[in-house]
Amino acid sequence: MLNTLTIENKDYVVVEKSVWQGIVDLAEDKCDSKWAMQMSDIINEQEFLPSEMVERILLHDENPLKVWREYRGYTGVELAKKGQLIPSTALHRLAVLAILSSTMCLVPEIN
Repeated sequence: MLNTLTIENKDYVVVEKSVWQGIVDLAEDKCDSKWAMQMSDIINEQEFLPSEMVERILLHDENPLKVWREYRGYTGVELAKKGQLIPSTALHRLAVLAILSSTMCLVPEIN
């Protein structure tokens, strides 16, 4: 049986505070579960580098594009061809770096 209350022609349900807190907890748990599932889906769709590769980038200051390229097993020429570019001049190399970095979600570092 529900306890109801009418105020200004609007009907309200009255519950004990502990019951209301239980309802709130269930709603929060459902939201937390949904968030956890969404985060799990996002993480499962990501590509991660092994720690050795991350160390090469962060500790040894290697070019991130070079590390990704080697991780995926490409030579510089193969990667350029994959990007439909011919790395024959400095300008082409810069274009390769910019295009491939953007497709790999890297920020190119130009020295």
